[in-house]
Amino acid sequence: MDVFPCMQHILKRGFLCLMLLCSPTVLSLDYQFSPIDDPLLARQASVYDIKADKQGLLWFSSDTDGLIRFDGYRSTNWLVPDSNEYNRLNINRMVFTERGDMWLGGWGEGLLLLKQQSKERINFKADSTDDNALASDRVQEIFSDSQDRIWIGSVGGVNIIYPDQPYRLTRFALNQTNHPLNGQRIWGITEFDNAIWFATSNGIVKLNSDLSTYTQLDLPALNKLVADRAREVRNIANINNQLWALSSQGLFLYQAACQCFTEIETPEDLPTPRGNVLAELSPGRLWVGASDGLYLLDIPSLTWLKNNNNYNFLPNADVRSLHQNSIKQLWVGTRDRGIFVGLAQHSVFKPLALTMPATLQEAALKRISAVYHDKTGNLWLATPNQLLRRDPKLQWQIFDFGWQTGIRKVFKLYSDANDVLWLATDVGLFHFKDEQLTQETRPFDLANINSTAVTDLFISTTGTFYFSLWQQGMLIWQSDKQDVKMVIRDIHGINGDLIHQISVQDGLPLYAASRYSGLFVNNAAQERWSRLTLPIQDDIDGFGCALPEDNGILWLCSEYGLWQFDKTNNNLLHYMPEQGLPSPYINSAFFDAHGQLWALTNNGPARFDSQLQRFVSYGVADGLPDLTMQRNAYSISADGEMVLGTAIGAVVLNNEQEQEVFQPPRLVLTELIVDGVDLTREFDVLNENLELPYAFNELIIRFAVLDYWEPELNSARSRLIGLSDQWSALNNSREIRYVNLKPGKFQLEIEGQNSRGFNTIAPLRLTFSVAAPWYYSVWIWLLLIVSLLALFVLIVWLREASLRRQNVRLHDLVKQRTQELESLATQLKNRADHDPLTNLLNRDGFAENFSRLLAHAARENQAVSLVLIDIDYFKMLNDQYGHNAGDVVLQHFAKLLSQRIRGTDIVGRWGGEEFVLALANCNAMDAKVFCQQFLQLLQHDGCKYQGTQLTISATMGIASLPLSVNSLQQWVKYADEALYIGKNNGRNQAVIATIPTNLT
Repeated sequence: MDVFPCMQHILKRGFLCLMLLCSPTVLSLDYQFSPIDDPLLARQASVYDIKADKQGLLWFSSDTDGLIRFDGYRSTNWLVPDSNEYNRLNINRMVFTERGDMWLGGWGEGLLLLKQQSKERINFKADSTDDNALASDRVQEIFSDSQDRIWIGSVGGVNIIYPDQPYRLTRFALNQTNHPLNGQRIWGITEFDNAIWFATSNGIVKLNSDLSTYTQLDLPALNKLVADRAREVRNIANINNQLWALSSQGLFLYQAACQCFTEIETPEDLPTPRGNVLAELSPGRLWVGASDGLYLLDIPSLTWLKNNNNYNFLPNADVRSLHQNSIKQLWVGTRDRGIFVGLAQHSVFKPLALTMPATLQEAALKRISAVYHDKTGNLWLATPNQLLRRDPKLQWQIFDFGWQTGIRKVFKLYSDANDVLWLATDVGLFHFKDEQLTQETRPFDLANINSTAVTDLFISTTGTFYFSLWQQGMLIWQSDKQDVKMVIRDIHGINGDLIHQISVQDGLPLYAASRYSGLFVNNAAQERWSRLTLPIQDDIDGFGCALPEDNGILWLCSEYGLWQFDKTNNNLLHYMPEQGLPSPYINSAFFDAHGQLWALTNNGPARFDSQLQRFVSYGVADGLPDLTMQRNAYSISADGEMVLGTAIGAVVLNNEQEQEVFQPPRLVLTELIVDGVDLTREFDVLNENLELPYAFNELIIRFAVLDYWEPELNSARSRLIGLSDQWSALNNSREIRYVNLKPGKFQLEIEGQNSRGFNTIAPLRLTFSVAAPWYYSVWIWLLLIVSLLALFVLIVWLREASLRRQNVRLHDLVKQRTQELESLATQLKNRADHDPLTNLLNRDGFAENFSRLLAHAARENQAVSLVLIDIDYFKMLNDQYGHNAGDVVLQHFAKLLSQRIRGTDIVGRWGGEEFVLALANCNAMDAKVFCQQFLQLLQHDGCKYQGTQLTISATMGIASLPLSVNSLQQWVKYADEALYIGKNNGRNQAVIATIPTNLT
């Protein structure tokens, strides 16, 4: 289970809503810290060091699980591959070398080296008989300086590893009993001003670059000195070319002029932080991890910064390690409380509920289906049963629709020239005036139609209303002339069709984008609406929006991505998730106040970056409470404020693009398992080829897109060259399995994408081969072929005379038997797929022929209709005249049906008195005409039985589904539903099935 994404999901979605309602001020934090919900990282453990390797994987050193690797999805205990030898190590520090080796310092474990090339492990321990052995098995610090020397600080002194002897320890100052580093406990090591600096339990030691001379420095004596460990310095760090020191007395800064340290003063309401660790947040900001929490210092002013009137960013935590990654997430390791992650609370989007009184916030967190800035400076938000208004003085009011209106959804808000607000809703047209909501029925009365759902609305400067009606078209109403006109009647009667959007751009034609009927344009007068022919018309029936950029460029929203149509050259550009969109389902698009294009999807918004020539996606980590963007629920005020509606409230754009981090992620192999054996630690994907035995059963490859912003939204696609060159679809799976691959050479390629839509720097490539069995050898096959040829020649030579004599007789015999077998096969085939009573196809025979019919129709792009027929009152006829009469009726009915169909149609007996018919190149309406003609034929051509004229009627259900639905069971299901409607409505009729919109 991927628990870390679950934690983020809960924290960023549900927790956001809770904080808005309960404690909105918490969201004003610079950082919001939360623990990681992971089986290893969530333990009540102490984490003393956090590092990122060259690939971007995070590593944690722990007192309970030793070394832990984390890829954003799952953690791995790196030191327990197949034995208990390194289980439960207590690791304090780690250093990655240029060679790729890893040095680990443990508390009581000594020094551990993990060699990258040979995968060898070397453990260095203290040894009283060896002068160069480790000073103590309790290692507290490892530091690599500018000369590639590695310094190991322990509770018993210092060791050095020189670059010319990379795996040999040298004890420093062993025989210098007066040296301040001899036998001293080392807390920290850094390099500054061409010297190596040590934080020890007895002050600070400066060692010159040639290691020959030293200087011992004390922190200034303060009145608040504590008797215990008064001279102990816990950390020393070179940050932005400034030397800082931490102790139980506070934070200190080195001054080159006096070659001394000065204290960073704290205000009266800030107790002196007992410091442990330092880290730079950004140029000019310094994190201080202390025994009681986390503090932030502004370096230029040397001022401690507050967070919600509290200096402590992470109270009651003994902070022991800090790491900030490239996207400014702060990872905090604590003592006995595990890992915390700090997320910067600068958000691209800010929930509007934060600006409202607490009494209105619950209403503001509902689904916002419409947003509108009117000309007087008001901002309007529509929820399922209320209107919220923010006036120019930023005061909010709420207005209830009232149950009597019946309004469940507002599709659009718009104001007329008199500043009256109009609402396009699911029950009709309303206006809001003098804080009263009134339904407007005049245009419907003039058009002689009932009020119905108004799915979009636009009011021109001349007072002309354009509003789209559910399944009817567009109504144009000139209110002053009491004149209405219905246009775009193409959608009338099409089940579920509607105009999603009426586009309005100054000086450009009006467009109307419909769900199923395509795109319409009005170039001049109102009566000149016409359908716009597009090169993608055959592939896409409808559009969610049409956004003209100018007279030549038109952007189109669809369920298959965003299209840019250049009308001047009839050229199309297609944008999909591969170009950064969070989803191919685009419901709206618009230009913001800066002319930047935005797309709204069912998985969040995206902005087109003209420099990157791709879309940048936004998610919950950017301040969005929900990713379900509401269609057309966006508005931009005259002063540039951009507001979007989501399923959990509205948000306002708070985008300072210079603070956004756009960085392509890396894609790394995290696990490689062959037949249950984990090869991850031994295999180097960059330099090695994997060789698999012929008899292997299963290969498991796990990987990670190394982007920790919203890892659950990272995605990837793959292909296995040697098996197929086709890429899989982008998905959130992080595992690939192959079972029983054929012998040969393969290359697995994986490409990833982070939550913002940025592709990984380079594909992850894994080359491997599957060994061939012995009988795949060319020489074996050559020898076998030669042997078989020799044997064949011998047999031919021995049998040649006999074969010539028997040739004529065998030829005749074979011919005779072949004819008999062909005749028998034809009879058996006919018995197997035909009904013996009517000689029509049975179910199996019909199913086989129907599959071929569908395939042919798909190639020719022809409609197909399936008709399920039931003879009315057949049981009553059997009861009255006997089963022989029923058989005669079934044969008569089958004969009439067979005579009426074409050679391309298929007819069969479905069972009992039910028949089934497939009509090729025939839509539902044509099928209904056929059925009605056949019912008339039944009335005039009855069946005679023993001198009695039997009257026959039937009820028919018709289904015409998309050709992509190849399941006969689905076709019969909808035809059967229509059949039973016909039976319930009196029988002797044909009924067309209603097909759900998700199939159409």
